[in-house]
Amino acid sequence: MTFQWWFNGQDMSKYLETNNVERNIGQNRKAILQKIGVSSGKRFQYTSADEGKVTVSFLIRRDMVAKRREIAGLLSSNEPQQLIFGDEPDKYYLAIADDQISLSEKFRHGNGEVTFIVPDGVAHSLTTAMVSGQSGTDITVTNAGTAPSTPVLTATMTADNGLVAWTNDQGGVLQFGASNEADGTDYEQSERAVSLRMT
Repeated sequence: MTFQWWFNGQDMSKYLETNNVERNIGQNRKAILQKIGVSSGKRFQYTSADEGKVTVSFLIRRDMVAKRREIAGLLSSNEPQQLIFGDEPDKYYLAIADDQISLSEKFRHGNGEVTFIVPDGVAHSLTTAMVSGQSGTDITVTNAGTAPSTPVLTATMTADNGLVAWTNDQGGVLQFGASNEADGTDYEQSERAVSLRMT
């Protein structure tokens, strides 16, 4: 199978024949353990998701000198860009090429490998799910992925008010504004930042 893939909006398949991609399974997870005294084993503290890695092996045929320079420019970026593979066109990784890109040159072709670092360690969906509801109705949002995600909440006002609030079934509340403040009327209200320290 030959992979078609894009980086930063550029079709890399025009320059590279790709037959091998290592994407691994799920997030790169790290278990944090702590040694307690001289007891056997360790105590589990927590699990943390770490950065991911995607490795693409490729073949270049003909015009290697010109292609080498062009490919270097296409893969060079100062921040992560979208990395998309043809077998999952609805998903992308925010990735950046890491380390020196290898290229073993032979007479008229060369083999190489590029390693991408994925800082957040997950693939993102190019499509979004939209749900809507009226005031006071329950809205269910389903996360079909394998990593936690945060919804984007949008409110459209149908009357003059100064409060937008969302609640969940576990007692959580997101509230913006004040119920006694109507739109178009400015009120002076002092706000202070709260800093809590755990001892």
